Amino acid sequence: MASVGLGAVTGLYSTYSFQSAILIDNKAVYDSVKKSLESASSEREGYAGARAVVGGYKDIRLALVLVPPYPQAVVETVTELYLLGARRIILIGRGYKLSRRLPPDTVLIPVASVPRDSFSRRIAPKGAPLLASQQLLARVRSIVGLRFPDIDWLPGLTVTIDSLRMKWVLPDAEDLVGTRGVYAVDSMVAPLYALQYEYGNLDAVALITAFRQYNRVPSPIESPAESYNRLLEKEAKVQSVLYAAALEALASRGEEG
Repeated sequence: MASVGLGAVTGLYSTYSFQSAILIDNKAVYDSVKKSLESASSEREGYAGARAVVGGYKDIRLALVLVPPYPQAVVETVTELYLLGARRIILIGRGYKLSRRLPPDTVLIPVASVPRDSFSRRIAPKGAPLLASQQLLARVRSIVGLRFPDIDWLPGLTVTIDSLRMKWVLPDAEDLVGTRGVYAVDSMVAPLYALQYEYGNLDAVALITAFRQYNRVPSPIESPAESYNRLLEKEAKVQSVLYAAALEALASRGEEG
């Protein structure tokens, strides 16, 4: 075992073989969907809040990773997954709506992200657009349109900030409220897309549930608790569907080679 490498962030060994990965920021969803993988490895635990398992789906091997919803966690996790073999990564995360005109249960497919976080602008060249992988994005949009028509899918832009729960950070997105095509604020997408400049053969795309409304001063306590728990359950249900869509998109890419 002396020659076997260990990923400190994910807890995955270098001997695991996978070419794709799905990142999820929701522990309830992760615990539920990890059972869907075939011939899965034992679950590994990395840094605080990170867990991972490697398994099969159709003809692909992939890593399923629970990742904390912060830019630095995405950077560390994706960097490690790339070094371990992942070349196609889909992120399933949560954000806030920037427009009150959107449907209450919007799912955003970010075609691009505006970086207002502390990491993305240090990774990608200055002024470079942070875009989803066009090939993987096309597969995702094709699959969700055909097989998951009951969800309000919306392609557009998101703004990435350092945290969705800190009143000192949320104003970083305020000047983009109402901007055409900018529909959500999140804390994960921009660094994922930026890393495609660091790793030229990395394909990445994100799926974001935007069930909450942007508020410049977020409440530290959600009230009433019953309503918040219902929102969590609804998010988890939809994110499980997004996971199924992500699996199909990755498997389709695998069939194409």
